Amino acid sequence: MTATHENTPEILHEDTLISPEQAVARQQDGALLIDVRSAKGQAQDGLIAGAVPVAKADAPAALDPRSHTRIPELSGDLDQEVVVFCGSEAGSDPIVDQLRTDGYRNVHQIAGGVTRWLADGLPTTPVEDASDATA
Repeated sequence: MTATHENTPEILHEDTLISPEQAVARQQDGALLIDVRSAKGQAQDGLIAGAVPVAKADAPAALDPRSHTRIPELSGDLDQEVVVFCGSEAGSDPIVDQLRTDGYRNVHQIAGGVTRWLADGLPTTPVEDASDATA
């Protein structure tokens, strides 16, 4: 991957970036939010209400529309709107790539991830027990 400037990786899917506010609106309209942060990140910054946690290591099977272990919130409808987020888009971009490769056509990611979500003053819910969060 090339760098756009020092220490910042190029985002492969810039066309998928939406603001945290747009993510909220899309979630209210039925989009599925998928949280691919680590348990540590979830415990540190809290959880976004209604988002489904998916460990990056589990993502290939959990998000594959053909997999019998696909998360139930992901309908298998390749037009289902999905919004992925991590701590930044650098963490969510590989998941966007996977979803697009698997045929999903309506995939987005939150620009700036949870870091921007919090900076924009949007709420999260504390994780009561970090062991409850997905790794």
